[in-house]
Amino acid sequence: MSLLVGVDGAPLTAAPPVVERARVFRRTPNPAWVAELAALTPRSDVHSWLHLAWEPGDPWPGHAIERWVLWSVRPPAMIEPNVLRELHGPSPRSTGHYCGPTSVCYCPPHRRPDQWVGGAARLIDQREWALYREVGGYARRWWVVEGDGGGHLYRYTQSQSTLARLAGLPGEPPVAGSLPYADPDQRTWDAVRAHDVLTRTRGKLLERTVAEMDAEDRDEAIRVRGALADWMRRQSQETIEVGGSQWRRDLAAHRLASWREAPEPDYDADDEDFLLDVD
Repeated sequence: MSLLVGVDGAPLTAAPPVVERARVFRRTPNPAWVAELAALTPRSDVHSWLHLAWEPGDPWPGHAIERWVLWSVRPPAMIEPNVLRELHGPSPRSTGHYCGPTSVCYCPPHRRPDQWVGGAARLIDQREWALYREVGGYARRWWVVEGDGGGHLYRYTQSQSTLARLAGLPGEPPVAGSLPYADPDQRTWDAVRAHDVLTRTRGKLLERTVAEMDAEDRDEAIRVRGALADWMRRQSQETIEVGGSQWRRDLAAHRLASWREAPEPDYDADDEDFLLDVD
């Protein structure tokens, strides 16, 4: 059998095939994790609660997330009528198509936004629609479990983003899926509790004017602002160490498709509308 040789006389060998890792679209959480979360934030009909579910990301290239996510779930009585209408409506992707670099569509190449377009809903996405049928409430991504610190917020509120920038930190949390995979564990529950305690204290102190505070309250407000900045610094530190300038990536490229078509929800309000057993 003769060998093929190159111009330099060396034998030509076939390059090894490129094998992409199979995507993980479904996972069932460990019952122990579910029990821990239920003890931390019980299901309720009068306020939001947290639900643990797998977030695979979108199926097209470059949109994998594949992390456990804590979802903030609003019971039906707290869901806005227009959102509830879409949750009871057809699947957001029952119409439309994926429009991006790898799609087969007639959209002009320079107008392909790398997202689902022409969907049946504008206020919710496909995963939220599916989770409504699973848990009976309006679930939105709140906390991403990844990295060494128990995870991080999926998105900052406007006030958190402002505080982060004032502290010299990125104005957005790490991109979901950008830190090493981790299972939910005690670090996750501790981090969520710490966030809840700081948020409650902020609500009591930081939203009052200076004139309404006595000297002791003003000192406490300054302390809480510092604690919030330190907490957010820990949120960002691993991303900076692991990815360098990667946190500067355009977050829109990692949001699920129908979010781009929807108005931004009031995340500041949602940030505080579930209750944890912190005693």
